[in-house]
Amino acid sequence: MYDEELRLDTREGVTSHWSDPGTLGSRAAFRSDTKPAVLILTKLRPEDSGQYRCRVDFIKSPTKNTRLNLTVLIPPERLIVLNHEGNEVQGGVLGPYDEGTDVNLTCVAVGGRPTARVSWWKAHELLANSEARATVSFRLQRADFGTDVTCQAVTDPSIAPMSETLSIDVNLRPLWVRLQGGKRPLVAGQSTELVCQAVGARPKPSISWWKGGTRLKTARETTSVDGNVTNSVLSFTPGVEDAGRVLSCRAVQPALQDSTHEDGWKMEIQHFPIVHLQLGANLDAGKVVEGSDVYLDCRVRANPWHTHVYFTHNGVVVKPGPGVLLANQSLVLQKVSRKAAGAYVCSARNSLGEGSSEQLVLDVKYIPTCKSQQPGVMRAARGEILEIDCDLDANPKEPMSYQWWFNSSTHTKHELITSSINNAQNLPGTFLYMVNTSADYGWVQCSGTNAVGRQTKPCLFHILPADKPSSPKACEITNVTYDSLTLNCTPGHDGGIRQTFLLQVFDMGTGLLLANLTNEEPEFQVTGLSTNNALSVAVRGRNKKGSSEPLTLATSLLKYPQRHTDRRRMRTSI
Repeated sequence: MYDEELRLDTREGVTSHWSDPGTLGSRAAFRSDTKPAVLILTKLRPEDSGQYRCRVDFIKSPTKNTRLNLTVLIPPERLIVLNHEGNEVQGGVLGPYDEGTDVNLTCVAVGGRPTARVSWWKAHELLANSEARATVSFRLQRADFGTDVTCQAVTDPSIAPMSETLSIDVNLRPLWVRLQGGKRPLVAGQSTELVCQAVGARPKPSISWWKGGTRLKTARETTSVDGNVTNSVLSFTPGVEDAGRVLSCRAVQPALQDSTHEDGWKMEIQHFPIVHLQLGANLDAGKVVEGSDVYLDCRVRANPWHTHVYFTHNGVVVKPGPGVLLANQSLVLQKVSRKAAGAYVCSARNSLGEGSSEQLVLDVKYIPTCKSQQPGVMRAARGEILEIDCDLDANPKEPMSYQWWFNSSTHTKHELITSSINNAQNLPGTFLYMVNTSADYGWVQCSGTNAVGRQTKPCLFHILPADKPSSPKACEITNVTYDSLTLNCTPGHDGGIRQTFLLQVFDMGTGLLLANLTNEEPEFQVTGLSTNNALSVAVRGRNKKGSSEPLTLATSLLKYPQRHTDRRRMRTSI
C-alpha cells in the first residue's frame, strides 16, 4: 500500500485525515489517541493483503518508516468428494457398497488462502492428510455400516475448518438364519406355522421356504423396526408323504455373492394309522376254493406306533375260534367255507386315532350244490310237459354245464339229453320233461359242473301222476252286509297240477243261482246279492283232471230295518 493512500496531519493548529476512496475508503481509520497509534481496517477483502508502511515525519528529527505485511486468510469455497470413478459423491451417503468392498475416496478443497490442509477422519481416527486434496482407501467391514467418514479442510488454525461428512451404507450378508422352535414332529393334515428368522442382513434379505426341491409360497414376512431382524412365517399343512423330506428356509442377499444361509431339518410326520389289507403271499384272489387255507395280512404304517389291530367280516369283529387264527397282524382262515366270503377290513389304533383299510372282498369259489336240500315233487298228466329248473348254488355260476338223468322202479337209470325241442326256451339249467306213458313217472336228477368241479350230490325231482284237487278247507264267511259277503279258504291239495277255484251262491228258498265266480286263489268278494232267504255258498277246486268235492256253507244277508210312522207327528202336521 502506498503511503499517500492514508494520511493524518497532527501538526499544531492543523488536524486533517484523508483516505484514498479507490482502495480502503471508509473501511480504514487511523487512531492517534492510543499509544502506539493504530490503523484499523474493517471488512477485510482478499485484495487488502500486502505490505503496509507507516511513515512519521518529525519537525526536528528524521522521518521514521515502519513496514508490516498483512495476510488476509481465505477459507475454501467448498469441498468436493470424488469416488474411485471420479464422480462426485452427493446426498451425504456413501454407497451402498458390498461388504468387503475396497473404497477409494478423494476430497478436494476448492479455493482458499493459504492452500488448505485436507484430511480424512473416521470417528476420531485420522485416515489421510494432505494439501489441497487427500485420497483415502479402506476395505468396508460389517462394523462400517452406519458409521461416518469426514473430509476436513483447514487453511489456518485460527479459522474454523470446513468439513463434509458422509454416512456409509453397506450391503450386509445375514449373520445367521434359524428355524425357530427347533426340530419337532408335525401332524399330517394339521395346519401349523413355522418361523424362520434372518439376522444382520442389510437391506432386508430374500427368504424362501423349500420342501425338498419344491418351493413353498404360503409365507408372510415381518421386519423389526431397526431392520436388523426379518421373520418369515410359513403356514404349512404336512402330509404323510412328507415324512423324511427336508423342510428348510433359505435367506439370500441378492446383491452379494456367497450370501446364502439356510436352516432346516428332516420332517417327522405323525399320523393316523394307514392300513393296507392284502391276501397272503402265493394266494391268487381269483382262485380261492372252498376247503383251502386263506391268509390275510394287515400292513400298518403309523406314527406314533399303533397299539391295537383287529379284523372285521361284513362289519362284525372277527374273533379267534375253530379254524380262525389271529397272530402277528394276520388272519388265518383254515379250510375256508363259502360262508367266509365277503368284505374284510383291518383296523389299527394309535394315540391320534384309528385308521381302517379298504375293503378286501374275499370271493370263495365252490362246486355246485342244490339250493333246496329236499327233493322236489311235481305232478303231471299224460301228454303234459313239465318245466324243471335245476336251481343250483355255485361260484362261479357261469360257465355251467348240466347233466340230467331219469330212473324209475321199472327202468334203469339213464341220461336225459336236452334237445332244442325239450328246451325250446334254451334256458340254462331248465329241462322240459314230457310225460307220455306211465313209465315216465319216477325220479329226474340233475347236477351241474363249473370251473371248480362237478356237483357231488344231484338234485332230485319226483314226477308223480296228476289227480283231481282236494276240496278247499278252513273256509270262513266274513263282512256280510245287506247285499254282499267275503269268503276266504285255504287251498286243498292241487292234485299235482295247477288248480283254480269256483264259487257258487244259491238262494236256498228258490234254488236260484245268485253268483258264479272263479279265481286263482280261494278268496272271493261277492256283491250284488238280493234275497231275504238263506244262502248256500259252495266252493271247489278244479284242474285239468277235474273238480274237487264242494265245500258248502250256509249264511244269511243282513235285513234292512223296517220303517215306522210317527202318528203323533202326522196329526200335528195335519
